[in-house]
Amino acid sequence: MASAERSLQCLPLAISATPADLRAVVRGRTVVRMVRHRTRVSSVAAATLSVMLVSACSTGGDPSPESTTAGAPTDLDVAVATNEPWGTYHLDDVLPTAQDRDMELTLVIPDEAPADDALDEDSPVPTLTLSQAQEEDFDLLVVNGATEWPGEVARSMDDVPLMASSTAYMNPERGEAADQLGDRIAAVTAPSPAAAETFASHMGIDEDEVQVVGMPELDELPAWQPTDRTVAVLTSVTHPDETGAAAPGTELLLDISEQLDSQGWDVTVGLHPREDPQLWDDYAIDEEGSVHAASTASAVVGIPGSVFPEIAALGVPIVGVEDDGLDVPDYLTDLAVGVSDPDEGVEAVEEAAEEGAPHDAEAVDAATGPVGGAAGRLVDAWEAGAAQPQP
Repeated sequence: MASAERSLQCLPLAISATPADLRAVVRGRTVVRMVRHRTRVSSVAAATLSVMLVSACSTGGDPSPESTTAGAPTDLDVAVATNEPWGTYHLDDVLPTAQDRDMELTLVIPDEAPADDALDEDSPVPTLTLSQAQEEDFDLLVVNGATEWPGEVARSMDDVPLMASSTAYMNPERGEAADQLGDRIAAVTAPSPAAAETFASHMGIDEDEVQVVGMPELDELPAWQPTDRTVAVLTSVTHPDETGAAAPGTELLLDISEQLDSQGWDVTVGLHPREDPQLWDDYAIDEEGSVHAASTASAVVGIPGSVFPEIAALGVPIVGVEDDGLDVPDYLTDLAVGVSDPDEGVEAVEEAAEEGAPHDAEAVDAATGPVGGAAGRLVDAWEAGAAQPQP
């Protein structure tokens, strides 16, 4: 090695290092990068890179893999693209843990303004439009599916290490961007064994490639304290738009709610973040969300969706509306008593509240995964993914 080239490799503090630089060093290449936007060295790269460069300078050979440092604060910048492009709520429950670990999460959103307040301006989750998001500023890109928007973001940030993490249910059909993403994905996570199975099918990968980490939403689960003749009504999204898809069943759910209200039930609504609240003006809407609404209900009735495992983990009996056009994974409907007309729905709610309708433990375990510490495991997985060589 020429002395000038060696001196460059022996000055880790004089360069800005990213996990991509780290991979280059592991492969024996000299890395000198001038970066305008990055003023720090990420700790995973810095701790590992400095040790590896010293080893390479001392021996003139490849650095030893045993020299990596584990357990340090992450200090990483992670971009996230979701199937619901403005869905900051996908990151709400992992954000505090990420921030505690010095991991900066940024949701990448479309450049055009969303319709009907689709972007929660009060959300603590930082956002950047795709044109603002510069790939040199990020150590990892996480997509939550192989749908159109995550695929577009991945094409724009094609030099950033890529992971896939399920943050909402996906049906077990191969996504439109699965072929594009497949060769780049370094690692995959899902919240539960059942979600891992469907997510693997959606991403076009083997199920054994998916790491089950649990649901961050369950890390701080309230106690169930049911109030007599109180029902929580959990919506989906009635009208599809550019912010995401919709699910049928609202009309039946409204009819059931009306009958329960007329029979003296206290009806509280837990809205999907993208649902039109005007459809539910006749009822009290729980501003703290569906899980909070369910925590004081004697039963829940709703359209099967990603919140069902959370309600099942809470222990609240669930009645789920059925519709010929409703297409959700079986592991969600397995958590509920299915109903297809208003009278049947009211009867099912009354029976559930009276008898408790205990959930099948195996179905709940399959849908929820390990409970407690999930946000930390997810951050661990993202940290590890940022340090992996790209496929």
